[in-house]
Amino acid sequence: MPAGRARRAGRGRPGVREAGGEGAALVLEAVVAAVRSAWTDLRRGHREDWYYVTLTTSGEGERLALTAWSEQALARVGDEGLRWSYADSPYCAWGEEWLAGVRFPRGDPDRALETAVEALAVLDAEGAFGTGAQRASLLLAAEIMPPDHTNTTRVLRLNRPSAVLERWLAEAAED
Repeated sequence: MPAGRARRAGRGRPGVREAGGEGAALVLEAVVAAVRSAWTDLRRGHREDWYYVTLTTSGEGERLALTAWSEQALARVGDEGLRWSYADSPYCAWGEEWLAGVRFPRGDPDRALETAVEALAVLDAEGAFGTGAQRASLLLAAEIMPPDHTNTTRVLRLNRPSAVLERWLAEAAED
């Protein structure tokens, strides 16, 4: 286990409720709180230039995972081809201890992904991902893995026209 993950594993999940069978509003509230905590923790520990933040789920759609990439992390990895690869990020599934308590019905990835979009939009409106030029340089995504064309639809919903969006569309968007 990487040192950063071991260090974080002992922390609790402040602000997150077990969503279980609760209503959609409570599940959204739990995801917003979990992502806020994970993103804050990541930025505090790594003062870097972030360009990509994604919430991912599998085709089963039971859980969400936060992943991010920064220019500094990409330079350390040394492979430009990994720019949009959530699985290869050193910050893959960051803050999983906060998101662990939020579960979705098995086999319903659409619900998990729609909640991810809504949560990212709430946090974006709060300014959690920056404002102005800082926000314009960051791509937000809610993605299913393996990737398909619906990822592109969600990315377009979450981002205004920008250079980072154009780059993602050219390099990573699924048809």
